[in-house]
Amino acid sequence: MEFSTQILDGVVHGNTITVSQPLGLADGEAVRIVVSPLRDAQDPALEQKVQEWEQSEDAREHAEFVAWNRKLRQLMRPPITE
Repeated sequence: MEFSTQILDGVVHGNTITVSQPLGLADGEAVRIVVSPLRDAQDPALEQKVQEWEQSEDAREHAEFVAWNRKLRQLMRPPITE
């Protein structure tokens, strides 16, 4: 089964995070989780600007550049010798 990365909002309850939609994964399946607090949604103008940026061509190009740069840096690093 093909599965792509999902970005979801959730709520923390101790060591459990609940999400509001189905994940499409088998119960008990191991996953990797990266957790960051949500931005303060009290400022609708700021939230709108962030959403506009996230959907912009500039954001896509920036993400591509960062990925390319990371790959290039990994290729240029000397191997670690112990």
